[in-house]
Amino acid sequence: MLNKCHDIIRNAEKHDTAKTFDEIAKVLFMKVHIERNALKQISPTTNIFSLKYIEDKENDPGRNFNESVFKDMFDQTKKEFSRDKILWKMKK
Repeated sequence: MLNKCHDIIRNAEKHDTAKTFDEIAKVLFMKVHIERNALKQISPTTNIFSLKYIEDKENDPGRNFNESVFKDMFDQTKKEFSRDKILWKMKK
């Protein structure tokens, strides 16, 4: 599955291998963060790593159109891991 994700990111975004790996790492850290907090913030049956969830968030009229759902999730993830300095150098 990670190989498939790697290929999709590399081909769609035209990143080199290292940048593509960084993007996959961001997704994995976001998934850990979301799963840690899922029971507190959202219904356990809501799969936020689904296309439907992302499309619903992107189409939410109360959301700033210029913001990216993934950027918002990654910003929350960076806050969660900030004390560990794991994502210290991953700025975007």
